[in-house]
Amino acid sequence: MAKLLPNNKIIGSLGNVSFKELNGATILQSKPGKGGVKQTKNTKKAATNFGQCSSEASKMVRSWQSIILQYQDSQMGYRFRSTLYNSMLSKPMPPGSMRSLADVTFSDLNGFEFNTQSLFSHYCRISIQCAITASRKISICIASCEAATSISWPTNASKATLCLFLNNPFISNTNENTELLQIDIPNRNYIIPSEEVELALPKTKTVIAVVGCIFFYTDMLHSQPVCINNKQLHPVQLLHIQLVERP
Repeated sequence: MAKLLPNNKIIGSLGNVSFKELNGATILQSKPGKGGVKQTKNTKKAATNFGQCSSEASKMVRSWQSIILQYQDSQMGYRFRSTLYNSMLSKPMPPGSMRSLADVTFSDLNGFEFNTQSLFSHYCRISIQCAITASRKISICIASCEAATSISWPTNASKATLCLFLNNPFISNTNENTELLQIDIPNRNYIIPSEEVELALPKTKTVIAVVGCIFFYTDMLHSQPVCINNKQLHPVQLLHIQLVERP
């Protein structure tokens, strides 16, 4: 049975089709096994693979919510899920094979932008190098540069802060992100000094992710600077994600 809601959205099913909400639009979908549409073993496995990927992608995004602050673009979840799923499928395997996160090439996610309306790569051109050292440490190196040319400044911004966070997106369900580095940029003429940070990693098999975010501030008369980041201006990028094997 289908039902028309007060907001003109349709839910439920009618005959051999069901109504479903996807990205704000109502779509019609044939019921599996109805109307001549049958799921094969391969299509069932593909659905299972996609379902697992969607679950893991949601878990990862939730772990970064304290950084994203709900300021992602409207398609971010879909884009991230698709990027993860395509990476999972890129490993050559027999048709219909079951996939898992072990098939993901995590470097495919490096550079993922959480807000396409304010790309981190546009607003922050500071050289940031992330690597795992032989001594099992995450190493972050920031090259010295001029704030005037390495940052795209919004018209009303007078200050900025660059923050780098570290977490394991598969176990950090409570938004536990370790702040690796914070660089305060007091004005547009500031010379950003070089920085190098190292942090020891756990002695277990783990996934580490480094997320970068830049916050902009405007000076208010007789008060503290006010952050002007919003839904249209919140540059956040997944700088580096890597599977680190047990030593």
